[in-house]
Amino acid sequence: MHKFTWKLSKLAFLKSKVMFGLFLAISLSLLTFFLILPFSSQTLAQAPQTKISLTNKDYPTTNLIIGYPNGNEVTALIKVSDVTDTDGLAGFAFKIGFDKTTVSVVDNNNDGIADQDKVQIGSFLTSSGKQSACSDAFLDKDLTNPNKIWLTYSCVTLGLTPSAPTGSGNLATVKFKPGPNSPSETILTLAETELVDNTQSANLIAHTTQNITLAVMKCANFDGVGVVDLFNDILGELGRWNMTSSNPLWDPKYDLDNNGNIDLFNDIIGTILQWNMECTP
Repeated sequence: MHKFTWKLSKLAFLKSKVMFGLFLAISLSLLTFFLILPFSSQTLAQAPQTKISLTNKDYPTTNLIIGYPNGNEVTALIKVSDVTDTDGLAGFAFKIGFDKTTVSVVDNNNDGIADQDKVQIGSFLTSSGKQSACSDAFLDKDLTNPNKIWLTYSCVTLGLTPSAPTGSGNLATVKFKPGPNSPSETILTLAETELVDNTQSANLIAHTTQNITLAVMKCANFDGVGVVDLFNDILGELGRWNMTSSNPLWDPKYDLDNNGNIDLFNDIIGTILQWNMECTP
């Protein structure tokens, strides 16, 4: 009897190791899917289309930026891809709309211009050796929506020589300051975008645009130690997938959007996107 009990214990132990291994494999697969593969679908064997995209600075293939209530600034990249115009890119302009109740761009003296280090030109426009000049980053109220702000920014290169760059790269970065409301989110909306080629007439380059969502949610550093890590925080969140507030093991700190359910997109992905970020719960 004792030997049989020992065998059962050993089988139970091996089963728990196998289950943990499967759980870890599934978790890592999810991490790979959300952090490496792009959310947007791609069509093969299709001619490239010039595009301006708002992206996550730390995870460029995701369509979400995470901030913490009154936390550190988060950075959005404005990227251009597949500039195939033979004359190259000589200048750009864009507007970004956002909800001021969710985020802001710091303007300490309230003059309607973002502070100097909050909006900066990227490396692409001058990557061929050209010099550039940029406007201030203006912050204007939307005339139809009192909560909406438009950030306007533009840069051009000087002279027709040397040649202008083609291909893909970063046009600019914008730092957004998360507000106090959690959970909340805003779509960072690109509008009135322009790309011009390196000719005397500065012809417009046709392109498409892609927006991104910026969400303010609770910090996922559940154990309060260091940064958001894999074992204590991400796997801890994954282990509560689909758990609701009616469960006796419910802990509200894992419910990042406070909706009473640990769901995939707002809680699981929200935690994964905070991997290695430093924050205080």
